[in-house]
Amino acid sequence: MIEHHTFKVTRTAHVYTSGNLSSNTKYIWLACHGYGQLAEKFIYKFEQLDKKKHFVIAPEGLSKFYWGGVTGNAVASWMTKRHRKNEIEDYVNYLHSVFQRFRSQASKEIEPIFFGFSQGTATVLRYLLKCQPEFSHIILWAGAFPKDVDFLGEAGYLQSGNIHLIYGDEDEYLTPELLEKESDFINHQRLRVYRHIFKGPHRIDKNVLIQYVDKILQEVE
Repeated sequence: MIEHHTFKVTRTAHVYTSGNLSSNTKYIWLACHGYGQLAEKFIYKFEQLDKKKHFVIAPEGLSKFYWGGVTGNAVASWMTKRHRKNEIEDYVNYLHSVFQRFRSQASKEIEPIFFGFSQGTATVLRYLLKCQPEFSHIILWAGAFPKDVDFLGEAGYLQSGNIHLIYGDEDEYLTPELLEKESDFINHQRLRVYRHIFKGPHRIDKNVLIQYVDKILQEVE
């Protein structure tokens, strides 16, 4: 007889940070990369932020694969459709452990910012809805809201900070049809989302990122 068993095991996770966490740090970030990326490289997208004010944490997805199939660079993913519930539970616990470790070292007044790019948008949103850490801003870059999550039931938590959806007008994945469906979903879930559209494709340009971060933070200061 064939039986399926699951085991909880200890994994070694790789996390990269940028900035100096001190009493002068004003913002602490948790930034989740996209599909097929590495945190080691993703962290450089944030290098233009003032390191005295911003401390960025970039965890790397636990699932690894070769971008070329069986050869090429090893890259990371947050989950696949196989055993997806287990993978979601694993990365939610992982992200919570990582964020709380650094958050506990910061001042109580520090403002948390949660950032997700592409696949990382659903990743960070699932973590937030499950663990509900305090946040000042959620920045979703070139990604979509996971449709299997009940945002309407968590309206009180989600309205405690600001949610920003940023994407390029030439994004090859966010087609007009998909954006229309996304808008309908946002309205149905009664989400308060600030939309920002830049000129460009499905990627993070460091200069565009710093422009929007400055704009977003200046609006609330």
